[in-house]
Amino acid sequence: MSEAMFELILNELKEINTVQHEMRVQQQEVRAELQEMRAERQQMRAEHRTDYGELKQALFETLETVKRIEAAQQAFEQATAKQIIPLESGLELLNRRQFKLEVEMDILKSR
Repeated sequence: MSEAMFELILNELKEINTVQHEMRVQQQEVRAELQEMRAERQQMRAEHRTDYGELKQALFETLETVKRIEAAQQAFEQATAKQIIPLESGLELLNRRQFKLEVEMDILKSR
């Protein structure tokens, strides 16, 4: 083989070596990006777990508040009912008296 041929083969090998080196550099860059993406994903998962925990706590607090409001509402309704019953009885008595008076007035008018 001639020296020109050896030179051509050597240049081709150098070119292949250069391309291979560039591919290795790109592969390392891709690996670094992948590591970065994995770290971000782990961070997002951790934040999601934290957000979920906070949401769960807020939900439990809201549930407890609703229970307290329901209990207070029941107590209020019972207290109000206790006050209304005597008033209704008094009102019913007044209505009877009024009716009795109206009947008596009608009787007096008709005489």
